[in-house]
Amino acid sequence: MDGCWPYGRGAVRLGAGELFVCGHNKEGQLGLNHTEDVLRFTLCTALSGFHVKEVACGWDFAIIVGIGLVLSCGSNAFGQLEVPQISGPCLTPQKIEDGLLIRAETAMQTTLKCVW
Repeated sequence: MDGCWPYGRGAVRLGAGELFVCGHNKEGQLGLNHTEDVLRFTLCTALSGFHVKEVACGWDFAIIVGIGLVLSCGSNAFGQLEVPQISGPCLTPQKIEDGLLIRAETAMQTTLKCVW
């Protein structure tokens, strides 16, 4: 079990690869397909069948890493999701199409995770 707990929310990855999230969700950063805050850890059902290996949380977005796949959700106000077709909040995790993952890391509103 591991996870991240920044900025009034949390994400916990269990050994089976499931992701549970809670906390502030104004921009959909929990990936639950809504923007309401969540008071208890809740399974991110949008990731059903996806084995989460790592999760990194920024101020109002998240990067989720699986085997051969990187996803992102939340605010894309500064392009931090690396999903150019979405200009507003991304409420469910979306695939980042290109890039070589080095390490999933985030800062306040930037993504420090891909080398293109």
